[in-house]
Amino acid sequence: MTLNDKAEAASVAYVVAAGIIYGYGENLFHWLFKEAWSNGQDVSLLNDGSVHIPTIHARDLCQVILNVCLEPPRNKYLIAVDEGRPTLRDITEATSQALSEGGVKETSADELLMEKTINRVEYDTLTSDVRMEPTTVADMKSRWLARNGFVQSVSRLIEEYKILRNLHPLRIAIYGPPFSGKTTLARALAKDYRLPLIDVKELTETGVASLEVAVKQREDGSDGDVVAKAAEAQQVLDGITMSRAQNMGRIGDHYVMRFVKEMLDTVQCKNKGFVLDGYPESYSSAKELFEVKHGSSNETEKMEAVTSTVDHFLVPEIVFALEAPEEFLRNRMLGKPIPQSKGEPPIEVQVVQRFAEYNVIMADAEDSVLTYFDELEVPWTPIDVTRDSSDTMEHSRQTAVKRVGRPRNYPLSKPEKLQLYRGEAERRILQADAVALQQKFRTNLEDMERDRRKKQWQEDLDRIAKASQVASKSLPIPTRQYLMTFVFPLLTDALTACEAARPSDPLDFLAEYLLQNSKPLYLERRVPFKEMTAQARRKYQRKTSPREKKDGDLSGNDIHSR
Repeated sequence: MTLNDKAEAASVAYVVAAGIIYGYGENLFHWLFKEAWSNGQDVSLLNDGSVHIPTIHARDLCQVILNVCLEPPRNKYLIAVDEGRPTLRDITEATSQALSEGGVKETSADELLMEKTINRVEYDTLTSDVRMEPTTVADMKSRWLARNGFVQSVSRLIEEYKILRNLHPLRIAIYGPPFSGKTTLARALAKDYRLPLIDVKELTETGVASLEVAVKQREDGSDGDVVAKAAEAQQVLDGITMSRAQNMGRIGDHYVMRFVKEMLDTVQCKNKGFVLDGYPESYSSAKELFEVKHGSSNETEKMEAVTSTVDHFLVPEIVFALEAPEEFLRNRMLGKPIPQSKGEPPIEVQVVQRFAEYNVIMADAEDSVLTYFDELEVPWTPIDVTRDSSDTMEHSRQTAVKRVGRPRNYPLSKPEKLQLYRGEAERRILQADAVALQQKFRTNLEDMERDRRKKQWQEDLDRIAKASQVASKSLPIPTRQYLMTFVFPLLTDALTACEAARPSDPLDFLAEYLLQNSKPLYLERRVPFKEMTAQARRKYQRKTSPREKKDGDLSGNDIHSR
C-alpha cells in the first residue's frame, strides 16, 4: 500500500448541512434589522411569511464543527439547526418588537426586489420553506448560545447587531432663553442624525390624542383590559382638563412629565437616542426625569424610605446652551412677521410673559437644569446665537454638528439620498422662483412709483408755470422783467436738479444749489452792493420816461439861469 493510499484510508469526510446562519455579522437578515432600526414603524414581511426557515447561530455552528473534529460521530451526514423552527413571520415580528414599534406589513417580493431591499439569492433562501430536524447534533455535548432559536435569542442578537454595526444611542439636549431658536436647532439635529425629537408641545398633543382614542375604544364595547385602560385614560383626561382650567390653558408639569417618560421608554429612544427640546426646565424636573426611585418599606415603623439612582441610559451625553442678550432676542422676535391666532394675546405681550417666566426659573442658579448636569459631570457647550444671521441658524447648527461628530446611525440609502436631493432641488427652485417673483414685483412697484412721481412732478411744474404766468401778468413790467432775467432761469435749473437728485431735504438742496450757481450782479459788473438797486432803478427810469427826465433838466437849467 502506497503512502497516498494510506492517507486516503486515514481521512474521513463529514457533511454538515447547516440551516440559515445568523449572528456575528452574517448578512442574510441584515435588511430586516436595518429596516426595523431605520423605519421605526411597520417592518416589511416577505409575502405572507408562512414559510419555515431552519436557522443556527454562527457560534453554535462552529461548536458543532469543533465537536465533529474532536469526537467524530458515527453518521457522516449531519444536520446543524437549532430547536427554534420559526417561520419568517415569527422572525420578522420578533425583530420588529425588538427594534421598532412591533408592526409588520406584508410586502410582495417584486416590490422588495425592485427597491433592492433583497437580492435574488436572498429571496430564494428566504422562500425555501424547508423543515429540518437535528439528529446527531442534538446529542452532542456542546455549550449552545442560541439553542432555542432566533426568536428566543433576539435580545442577544440585537446587542451583537449594535456592536458590529457600531450603532449606539445618541442623546442630545438643547436649552436656552425664549425665542433663542431651540426648536429650530433641535429639528435640524434630529433630521441630520435621524433621531426622535422630543418637543413638549407636540408630545402633549399626541399624548392627549392617544388618550382620547383609548376612551373611544371603551365605547365600542371591548374586553376587560381595554375597558380598564380606557377608564384610566378617562381619569387622566379629566385631570388634564381641570389643570388647563386652573392654569390658563396650560397642562400641569406632572402630566407633561408623564408623556415625556412614556416617550423615553419607547424602543426608538432606547435604541437610537433622542433630542430634547428645552426640557426639563429646572433642577427638580431633571432630577425627577433622569433618576429612578427605589422604595423600601419598614413594616415595624410603617415608614417608607425612598432612594433614587441616576439612570445613565436616559441622561443626555451632549448638552447645548444657547446664549444671547434678552434685548437682542426681544428685538429679533418683534421684528418678525408672526401670524397671530384668534384669541391669543398680542405678540408683544407673549414675549413679555415668556421672558418673565424664564427669569423666574433662572433667578436661582442652583435650580438651573445646567447645574444638574454639572453635578453629573456632563459637559455642556455654549453657543452664541447672536452670530446667526439666518432663520435656519446655520452657524449654530455647524457648531453643534462639529461637537457631536459623525452619526451613530445608518447612513442614508440611495433612494433616501435621491429623495433628499430631489426635495432640496425643488426647494431651491421654489426659492429661486419666489426671489425672482419678489424682485419682479419690487421692480414693477418701483416703476409704478417712478411714473406716479414723474406725473405728479410734471403736474406740479405745469401748475407752477401757469401760476408764474398769471403772477407775471399781474406784476408790473419792471418786476416781471427782473424776475424773468435774474430769478426764474436759475430757479428752474435748481428745481430740475432737485427732481433728478431727489434729496431727503429738498429745501436745503435748493439753497445750496442757488448759492453755488448764482452770479450776483455786483460780482459780474463790479458794482457796489449798496448801489446795485439804485443804479438798476435809475437805468430803468431813463428807459421808460426820457421825456420827463428831459423836462426836468430844462426846468433846472432855466432856474439856474435865472
